Amino acid sequence: MAKLVIKRYATALFDIATEESKMQQYELEVQTIVKALGDEPDFTGILQNQKITLDEKLKVIEKVFASQVSASIVGLMALVVKKGRQQFLIQ
Repeated sequence: MAKLVIKRYATALFDIATEESKMQQYELEVQTIVKALGDEPDFTGILQNQKITLDEKLKVIEKVFASQVSASIVGLMALVVKKGRQQFLIQ
């Protein structure tokens, strides 16, 4: 199941990057996110904490990443969290 979910989001990201001709840019942005999530385990804890509302999680994502990555990448992260699949952001 996890591999299928990851593949779907990876395919969506690939399609967006190809469509917008931003493959290299998005690759660097995803690396930025992966590094940030790896460096800050508290951040991933926030995203997985059921006591924190969805709205609060989305605001955190926006605040932390909007100035670092494109709107498409932030939107994909928000979608992953809205679908309750944030655990796949850190795999």
